[in-house]
Amino acid sequence: HFFTIMIRGRSSVQLASRYFTSSVARCNGQTQPLNAFAAQQGLAGAAQPARALSSGSNDYIKRMEATGRPVSPHVTVYAFPIAAISSVTNRFTGVGLGAGYMGVGLIALCGGDVGAMFSNLNNCAPTFAALFRYAVAFPIIYHSMGGIRHFIWDKNPEMLTNEKVASSSWWLLGTSLALTSIVASQVKFVEVDPVVEDEEAEE
Repeated sequence: HFFTIMIRGRSSVQLASRYFTSSVARCNGQTQPLNAFAAQQGLAGAAQPARALSSGSNDYIKRMEATGRPVSPHVTVYAFPIAAISSVTNRFTGVGLGAGYMGVGLIALCGGDVGAMFSNLNNCAPTFAALFRYAVAFPIIYHSMGGIRHFIWDKNPEMLTNEKVASSSWWLLGTSLALTSIVASQVKFVEVDPVVEDEEAEE
C-alpha cells in the first residue's frame, strides 16, 4: 500500500507539474526554460508555445457570418433589465452633477454672475430654459433618491433580491420623473436686476 500511494502521488505531482509548466508558458510566451526544467525532472509533455487567440478573430467572425450564425455584437443587442438601467442612470447623473457643480463654481470664481446668466436664459429662450430646469432637477432628484435606496440596502441586505431590486428600480424611476415634473414646472428663475456701479448710482 505504501508503494501504491507513492506511485499515485508521483503521478499526481507529474500531472500537476505538467499543467503548471504549460499554463505558465502560455501566459509568458516563454517555453524554453520550462522545457529544460521539465526534461531535468523527467516529465513528458512539456510546455507548448503560446498562441494568440486574437490573431484569427477576423477569420472566425467571417466564418460564422458565412454559416448564418454571426458573432453577437454584445451590448448593441443586449436587453438591459431595469436594474441595470437604474444603475447606469445613477452613475450618469452623478457624473453630470459633479460636472455641473464644477462648471458653476468655475464661472463664479472667474467673476461670472450665474444668477444673471440663468435669468437672461429665461428671458431670451423660455422654452430652452424650461428644458434646462428639467435637466437640472432630474439628476439631483434621481441621484439623491438613489443614494437613499443604497443606504436602505446597506442596512437591510435581505432586500437585495432580483424581484425587490427590479421593483425598487421602477419605483425610483417613476417617482423621480414625477417629482422632476413638479419641481421643474414650479421653480422659476429669479429675475436678477443688473448690477449698478456705486459711482453711477450716486449720479
